[in-house]
Amino acid sequence: MDSAALRASSHDIYQDLHHQLLNGFFAPGVKIKPEDLRKAYGCSANTIRDVLLRLTSAGLTTFEEQRGFAPPSAPRSTSMTWSGSGCFWNKRGRCNPCGMAASHGNPA
Repeated sequence: MDSAALRASSHDIYQDLHHQLLNGFFAPGVKIKPEDLRKAYGCSANTIRDVLLRLTSAGLTTFEEQRGFAPPSAPRSTSMTWSGSGCFWNKRGRCNPCGMAASHGNPA
């Protein structure tokens, strides 16, 4: 089989990591290792970096120079509640960042 056929597309990688982050696959605040992701998805380091930056823009990861990417730590603010399932519930009953309504999954 052609090795290109085994490579995941940027969109597929984004969707997979998005799902994993929302479902608590990665522990909050623990560094995500791009090299491990690159090997797992069979793609370039640039593809992984681009996907992680898109996830950061969506609020699903944080990025710090010289420290890399990580899922956000549980919020310190009382205006949001960590559900343990990858969602932060705000006072309006919406998940940040996915926007899901509290009535569709908020365990509180």
